[in-house]
Amino acid sequence: MRTRILANRLCFRLWKQLIYCAILYAAGFFYGQPLYAQQHNEILSQPVTVKAHQVSLSELLQLLRKQVNVQFIYTAGKATLQHRITLDMTGEPLSRVLDRALQGTSQEYVVTRGIVIIRQAMTAGEDDSQDSLLNITGTVIDDHGEPLPRASVVLPNSSAGTYTNEQGRYTITAPFQGTLRFSCLGYEPIQVPIAGRSQIRVQLKSQVQDMGEVYITGYQQMQPWEMTGAASKVKGSLLDQPGVHRVDQLLQGRIPGVNVMINSGGVGANPQIRIRGTATLVGNREPIWVVDGIVREDPAPYQGQQLTGLLSREELASLDAGLSIRGNSISGLNPADIEDITFLKDAAATAIYGSRAANGVIVVTTKKGKPGPPQLYYRTDITVTSQPTYRHRGLMNSADRVAFSREIYEKGIIFPDENLLLTGYEGAMYRLLHKEIDQATFNQQIARMEQNNTDWFDVLFRNGVSNNHYLSISGGSDKLSYRASGGYTNEKGSAIGNEMERVNALLRVDARPHKSFTLGLIVNASSRTTKGFYEGLNPYEYAYMTNRALGVNEHYYASMGELYEPDDLLLGRPNLPFNFLHELQHTGNTSRNHSINAALTVGVQVLPALKIESMFAPSYERTLEQRRADDQSYAVALLRKGPYIPELFPPGLQSPGVPAPRPGISDEDQLLKKAYTWRNIATYTPAFGARKQHEFNVMAGTEVRSTIYTRVTSRDRNIPHYKLLPSKDIPEDYSTGRLLTNYVSLLGSAAYVYDRKYTVSVNARYDASNRFTMGSKQRFNPVWSAGVRWDVLQEHWASQWRCPHALVLKASYGHQGNTVETISPYISTHPVNLGRDPLTGNFFLGIRQLSNPMLGWEKTRTWNTGMELALAGGKVQFNFDYYHRLSTDIISRKALPQEYGIKEMYINESSISNTGWEASVVYTALDNKHWHWILQLQASRNKNRVSNIRYTPNQLALVSGDGLINDMPVGGIWSFPYAGLSGKDGQPQFQYLDVDKDPSLLKGDQPMRYMRYSGATEPIMNGGFYTQLQYRQFSFTTSFNVQLEYYRRLDPLAPAGGSGYFRPPAPDRNVSQELVHRWQQPGDERYTNIPSIYSFNFYPNHYSIGDQFRDLSLSRDGSTLYRYTLYNYSDLRTVNASHIRCNFLSLGYNLASKRLPLLRNVKQVALSISVNNAFVIADKRLKGQDPEMAGISASENSTLLPRTRSYAFSLGVTL
Repeated sequence: MRTRILANRLCFRLWKQLIYCAILYAAGFFYGQPLYAQQHNEILSQPVTVKAHQVSLSELLQLLRKQVNVQFIYTAGKATLQHRITLDMTGEPLSRVLDRALQGTSQEYVVTRGIVIIRQAMTAGEDDSQDSLLNITGTVIDDHGEPLPRASVVLPNSSAGTYTNEQGRYTITAPFQGTLRFSCLGYEPIQVPIAGRSQIRVQLKSQVQDMGEVYITGYQQMQPWEMTGAASKVKGSLLDQPGVHRVDQLLQGRIPGVNVMINSGGVGANPQIRIRGTATLVGNREPIWVVDGIVREDPAPYQGQQLTGLLSREELASLDAGLSIRGNSISGLNPADIEDITFLKDAAATAIYGSRAANGVIVVTTKKGKPGPPQLYYRTDITVTSQPTYRHRGLMNSADRVAFSREIYEKGIIFPDENLLLTGYEGAMYRLLHKEIDQATFNQQIARMEQNNTDWFDVLFRNGVSNNHYLSISGGSDKLSYRASGGYTNEKGSAIGNEMERVNALLRVDARPHKSFTLGLIVNASSRTTKGFYEGLNPYEYAYMTNRALGVNEHYYASMGELYEPDDLLLGRPNLPFNFLHELQHTGNTSRNHSINAALTVGVQVLPALKIESMFAPSYERTLEQRRADDQSYAVALLRKGPYIPELFPPGLQSPGVPAPRPGISDEDQLLKKAYTWRNIATYTPAFGARKQHEFNVMAGTEVRSTIYTRVTSRDRNIPHYKLLPSKDIPEDYSTGRLLTNYVSLLGSAAYVYDRKYTVSVNARYDASNRFTMGSKQRFNPVWSAGVRWDVLQEHWASQWRCPHALVLKASYGHQGNTVETISPYISTHPVNLGRDPLTGNFFLGIRQLSNPMLGWEKTRTWNTGMELALAGGKVQFNFDYYHRLSTDIISRKALPQEYGIKEMYINESSISNTGWEASVVYTALDNKHWHWILQLQASRNKNRVSNIRYTPNQLALVSGDGLINDMPVGGIWSFPYAGLSGKDGQPQFQYLDVDKDPSLLKGDQPMRYMRYSGATEPIMNGGFYTQLQYRQFSFTTSFNVQLEYYRRLDPLAPAGGSGYFRPPAPDRNVSQELVHRWQQPGDERYTNIPSIYSFNFYPNHYSIGDQFRDLSLSRDGSTLYRYTLYNYSDLRTVNASHIRCNFLSLGYNLASKRLPLLRNVKQVALSISVNNAFVIADKRLKGQDPEMAGISASENSTLLPRTRSYAFSLGVTL
């Protein structure tokens, strides 16, 4: 019974639908023709005004569209479209205008369904069904089968067109035998014949490089046609380089306009990154890093060069030791977690970040889960880092060094030391002369020294084996996707004792519980421990400068002073034993960092085009840096003025009942960073018009950001007494500091796009900061930018061009501000070690910096023009940008009169201009079933100038590249002009001192007047080359980096004396083989530029030329200055460091699942072997010196370690 009832109901509904359709058909049959006729008359009777001279039919119809709401479709040939028409008609019906326009042609027009069709004229009785219109529906998908939203579907030679929706679907009305053109930025366009079909499904093939892929700025997603600023984007997979475990080191030579210099090969050392030059002088010059929309702050708010004038040499050495292994804000981020990186360069791209973005922005987007079953991925890398060698360094071996010492003795050259080190040849000779050994024993010792030839690079360095493990799991559904990953890295540098252990984890969850509601959670945590070397202790410089005749385990008396720097043996200074391996065991430098960054995002889709999003992102980071030297170290022995002690406290030294003090040296920095960001953003992206040709992307929001740095520093010097030797009583130094930075910002952007052809965009941000005094108008800073974009090939008159494939022109202008967070407008003080005030009992404070309530923002204005060009069907992609950036009110130093009590203060007064260009070419040479070959070439050039400098740099600043001269580049290196060797004694001579003498010039207060500008310390031009060749499962990848037009100092010929003079090498020191060809007798000056080694018949200060100069900033003691110092800083010892570096060579093999029948659950296995830092092509004068590293100093130590070649094996498995 129930079944019969259901059947009757179904039949009733079916009959009801049939009757309804019959009624509609009848109505259309009887009334449709009059309705269509009425619509036909209304369209053609519309009045229009046309004044045109020699225009094409296409151009004429463009004018008509602006006056009547009608679609025009051409089925006529190209000849009609190019036919020239001249009309002068006012208020005439559309029909009359069309009649006049087509007069004398073989074309006619008809109106069908409200559309005007221009076609070939039909003869009587000819079938016109070919021009009847169809309602066509379909779907556009990409080459992965995914729906492609916002793809363009147009009818060529007409105004008819539409875009696909979010599901990739479209609907369009077109002629029965017409053609549809499908296109989307980043995909190859195709044309498909309609052939009477009412449903058409199309698949677009992606281009090799997406000129128009979506840009994620951190605040919003921007389609390529909305982007008017200068930006570059690279996928994380293209940056993959096994054996390199830090993101910032992967960028060298890969991005136009981004210069990366890796000036140390030490584990934990930070590379130097510059985007389009420098926009500040005393502030941080690095770009800001943004990870998943949140700015990542560095562990500490300062860098070493910002504190150069504020700290003592010992404090700076301690700081540099900490910085050498501290890392930066993204050291804890695993490169395998990166989906892509976007580089924002000009004001139009970076203005939305406000006052922090003057140096550029690097936006990192991490990978997220994709709907589907769980996918497991595991990867392991094993890297072997080779040790440096003496090859190409031009240093003496042990036999050469013994012969050199013998020559010095035989020529009677006198050492400047008051005590002689009983080491090496000199020590053996001393014992022979004092009858402590006989001639036979002396000969045996010398023979042993000659054959010893200790390879200090082999002793202090290793073939470091590093390993990296990475595991990720991802999956989910349309409602919830997830991705979790974890990594472990144990990186061992080539220097024994330099290593890093890192554990990191990333969790990303994206949920859509409702179609209009989204949730996102990202948590990134890392923990790393990095080990380096105690302040002043550098194995690379030791291996370079130490006599190879010494034994590995020999504890010898060293010519070392404070910070392990070269020094003389003077009376009152005891000879102290030293052994580098022993020192490594009793000193240390460790940095421990723990960080966690989280972001919770809530989004509500209020309307189809309106979305509101709120994000809260807290961050916590703790860094503990410890530098220690125990009682067995040379550093402690130097302070104690006594050698190593065999035990902590000898019997009888410690008093009964008194606890033993903690011996040795302990420096500890505890850095705590707490930050949070709260952001609220509303995004409105509507599209209007019949073809959705009017598009808007409007964003507005607020942001509150706060960062608190807390630093606790202790410097403990607790040196135990040793017998009756004097001790140095140094109390514990304890200090704290706190830096609070708050920002409250209003921000917004708007972009209008017409028909994907024309784009106008504006960005604005209003920042308020606590970095300026209360009531100061400088507390608020408006930032804004504007840009335009024109896609030329979207024009109708360019749509038929066969070449180029794409052509986009754009321009932008913007204004930004920058805060120098380490410079405060308030007074700054420091403790003065003068004891206590006898009246008040209070400690003394010294003024380090005067208050300046007028201190304000640094301001930057940027102009940018750019072009994007594609040729050969998109196989060749070319990008070019030209820019000019002017930074004003730059904070710099200003000299003050003596009555102020300090030498200088900081003011807003200087300016910097950066002008340059950048270009990139991507060529897809092969792209078929078995072969794929892509080549990328990029180059950029930047020249900067500084002006309005109000202080005169001294010699030290000029030779080190820190001096600022008006109308000269930032970071220019200056040298003393070398004028040959003296024919009398072979000493180096210099212009204005010995040749063209001008004592008044040397005694003046302008050292740059008697010095010579050598060049920039940072490359003016840089570029890179990248190529990847794939054949079936095999791949070969290589990358090169090019840096041009900058200069470096050559490594010294020999260590200097205690005050910087050229001395006979101390017995424990090694020298260059070039000294064999030094000046030795009059006339040699015509053949060599190597100075003579002269005998110290007088005390060293007798040879000083310090009295010739007013500026003695290069002097170690403030009064003496020597020719060897000038020689090492002369133009003779300065070299062009332009070079080409092969970043890596990699050979890979991918094994797909179908080739793994024994491993059914394995989808893919990827294998690769790589060589990193394969080779460098540079000036031969460098003799193995890395052109990116600063040269070794003759009198000071640094923290820089060499970059060496490494070999990596990688295995990746996807389940």
